[in-house]
Amino acid sequence: MSSDLRTVARGWRWGRVPLVPASAEPHRPPYSQREFPTAWARSPGAVAVRGAVQRLGLRPLVRSQVSVRVRGREVLDDVGGPVLFVANHCSHLDAPLVLTTLPERWRRRTAVAAA
Repeated sequence: MSSDLRTVARGWRWGRVPLVPASAEPHRPPYSQREFPTAWARSPGAVAVRGAVQRLGLRPLVRSQVSVRVRGREVLDDVGGPVLFVANHCSHLDAPLVLTTLPERWRRRTAVAAA
């Protein structure tokens, strides 16, 4: 009895690929990664809508939840691009807070990169 169990266990494919040969599997064309289209996000219409949403929706919403105190914003007047604005990740409000406190000149050209 135990020798039968050993035989079955040796023949069992523990976590390995199935015994079906590759020639018997259906053909799948190789995966080709497509570039995600983002040009629309930089169009004048999208920029205008994004600015309106940030100014008329996001800013009042953020300010209704937290009190904001901004210091040193005048330093940005003399800075040329490109620039990284990095938050210390205190909450999910980091990106909205950064966006709503930046001067218009910087906010228009800021993209959020977050996980």
